[in-house]
Amino acid sequence: MPTKKQTSSTKPKPKPKPEPNPETKPIPTPIPTPNPNPKPKAKSKLKPKPKPIKPWSMYPALHESVTHLLEEEDLYFDFHNVDDDTKIPDEEFDSKIMGRFICRNPKCGSSGWSSKCIAITIRMYRGGKYNARVYHQRCRSCNSLSRPRLDESYAERVAYWLKRWSGIQMKRVEHYEKSKAPHNRDLCEGCKAGHCMAQDQALDWF
Repeated sequence: MPTKKQTSSTKPKPKPKPEPNPETKPIPTPIPTPNPNPKPKAKSKLKPKPKPIKPWSMYPALHESVTHLLEEEDLYFDFHNVDDDTKIPDEEFDSKIMGRFICRNPKCGSSGWSSKCIAITIRMYRGGKYNARVYHQRCRSCNSLSRPRLDESYAERVAYWLKRWSGIQMKRVEHYEKSKAPHNRDLCEGCKAGHCMAQDQALDWF
């Protein structure tokens, strides 16, 4: 019988790798060029939350009017710009002033309203400083908060109490006029904060 041809058990040797040619230059890696017209990043659709509206304001722009009245008694005060409840004043009094409100709601048809009972808290601090917090009122038509435009009663009220607290004898002065319309406490931020003189009808003076 014919016999099978025996194969060699040894594996063939691998071919040697060709040596690199020193004359050939390596191909540089291409550098990506920036896109001349990049697509703008999509803006976030989340709108920032509006800041809460305070129910009161301060009026440092009226400090000059207060200063003129204080100079009559050679008194000089600086306006204390910090409005918070952390620093306790040496003196404090709730009074009322007059002014006019304009509704800022563009969808509201109100033409505004005048008030002879705008709540104000006058405060005196150490170091010859003072400030006054004037409370807002709400529109009867749309319930939006409104910041008042004040008349000369603001400077007169503030100067009166700063003079009195400074030791100057002041005559008791009645308020100019009493409001004919009833005071709506639901629309007065001073009433809500407990600083409106309308809550005590017996107090009708500076």
